[in-house]
Amino acid sequence: MRSRSDWLDAGLIVLGSAGLKGLRLEGLCRAMAATRGSFYHHFVDMGDYRRSLLAHYESEHTDRFIALAEELADATPHEQLATVANAVLAEHTAADAAIGRQLRGWAADDDDAAQTIARVDARRVEWLRETIAACGVPKSDASDQARAIYLLLIGAEHLSPPLPAKDLRRLWQPYLDALSEASR
Repeated sequence: MRSRSDWLDAGLIVLGSAGLKGLRLEGLCRAMAATRGSFYHHFVDMGDYRRSLLAHYESEHTDRFIALAEELADATPHEQLATVANAVLAEHTAADAAIGRQLRGWAADDDDAAQTIARVDARRVEWLRETIAACGVPKSDASDQARAIYLLLIGAEHLSPPLPAKDLRRLWQPYLDALSEASR
């Protein structure tokens, strides 16, 4: 039997490739090579599944990266930022960008999705702001830099085709270099 996490991982893939319209029970069962019974073992209905999918996205695409930085408590803020940037870039693929685009589209018409995206955006920007400020950058400048770095990521996902990770790294590098200097 497929695990709850398997269903949610598959849902993100389906969402990225087929959009919200693709998130139908029959298509998910086909993608998972599993039965409806397996689905209903983990989820009450599609509403429950979609809410769980949003929580899974937040956990896997935000909480996991912040936890990675927190595991590096002995590292400098710049080292934490560089580690998280490398982890984000390692997973920055066209498929991942498609998931982000589809979620933002979903959020335009759904309160649960809108709240999730707003929470994800706020947590990511706040983590960046706090980390940049900890590098020695004044708070007002740290807020602007956090937004700029984050907007580069969101913009990179929305280009067609999405900006490759190597190009996004090149755009982020001046910020990372400046933060390295500021933290000395």
